[in-house]
Amino acid sequence: MKKPCTSKALSKSWWTLLQPIRTVSDIDFEIPVFSSDPFLYQQLSVEAKRLHLLGMKFKDIGAALGTDGKTAKKACLWRE
Repeated sequence: MKKPCTSKALSKSWWTLLQPIRTVSDIDFEIPVFSSDPFLYQQLSVEAKRLHLLGMKFKDIGAALGTDGKTAKKACLWRE
């Protein structure tokens, strides 16, 4: 046998049904950007292009510049 619904229980359940759903669009926030430095591949582009013109492979250029071959290739292909 079910318990009869009291006014306190009824009002509490009614209150929870009326609460709005909080979504991401309702939350205001700001993200500060602290750095305006160029990306690593942009910083290495001049030296990477010079080494590539000397005939070095991207893997070797990356090792010489302290990064990997993918970043060295990206630096060589980036245009200022």
